[in-house]
Amino acid sequence: MRTFLVIPLLAILVQMSQTALAQGPSELARTRVPSDEQPGDATGLYQRAGDFLKQNNHERALADLHAAIHINPYYTPAYLLRGRIFAGKKKFAAAIADFDRVIAQDASVASAFHERAIAHQGNRDYRHALTDFDKALALEPRNALLLRDRAIAHRDAGDYDQAVHDYEQAMRLGFSAIDPHPLGELLFFQGRFHQSAQTLHQVVRIKPENHHAALWRYLALGKANDDRSAARELAEYSARAATDKRWPTAVFEYYLGKIDESSLHAAAETVDEALKSEQQCQAHFYIAEAKLLKGAKDDAIPRLQAAKSQCAPNASFFHGANAELKRFGQ
Repeated sequence: MRTFLVIPLLAILVQMSQTALAQGPSELARTRVPSDEQPGDATGLYQRAGDFLKQNNHERALADLHAAIHINPYYTPAYLLRGRIFAGKKKFAAAIADFDRVIAQDASVASAFHERAIAHQGNRDYRHALTDFDKALALEPRNALLLRDRAIAHRDAGDYDQAVHDYEQAMRLGFSAIDPHPLGELLFFQGRFHQSAQTLHQVVRIKPENHHAALWRYLALGKANDDRSAARELAEYSARAATDKRWPTAVFEYYLGKIDESSLHAAAETVDEALKSEQQCQAHFYIAEAKLLKGAKDDAIPRLQAAKSQCAPNASFFHGANAELKRFGQ
């Protein structure tokens, strides 16, 4: 399971021409394609960049945005869209520079602070990220997506209490738009295992194919001393996933005692090196949690340390391992 930085929808940035505004959304989607005729103004170039972006042609979109900014250095929508593309390419310094230009011209644009916060977060500069999230929320205090994203920044900075506070507030403001899965994990990090299990139950009920959520719920139930429910649900999850050989279904078999640790690590192998590293980190975490449920703390700690070392710092499994190690004073 990967945890990604949230990039808001491109649609909120695209400004349509007067002709386009006369069309309905479905008609526009069918008929509007990028033209090879070079627009002569910044707005036309910006609009064509948006069309290229819808076709995932980022290089042509960037070329048009560069040209739009050359024609009109004060055209903030072009900076905002270009910064977003740079952030998507993980060119965070370039993205931040573009968002700086937007904010310098208009400090009332909450989305510019939001986007810059995400770029700072991508650079693991959580202090500046949280400052920008605060500024964005000062402009839009009831924006549930902003609160959700600030919660993830607090999580990545290691402040699980503040992360839970923000995420719960985001859920109250925009329940239908906010995925409860990260909240279930945050409550787990915080040590509120009963509440974590309850929240993850919502996730599994809505998305029964989310095997990671089912596994984290199993762990939360075990830590909340609800062993009977944990065992019953584990058997049910395993039976439903019996024909699915994709990761992480092997973890069900491991927890049921059908395979050993080496077989679990073998199941996490794949030809994609990045994915293999991610799945091996998850295997370390799941093995450590099995040992903790058996009371084998000393055996679990090296596995938790291995997970923390191998997992990406913005991954749930990194934070799961980190939270457990903190509980042991590590």
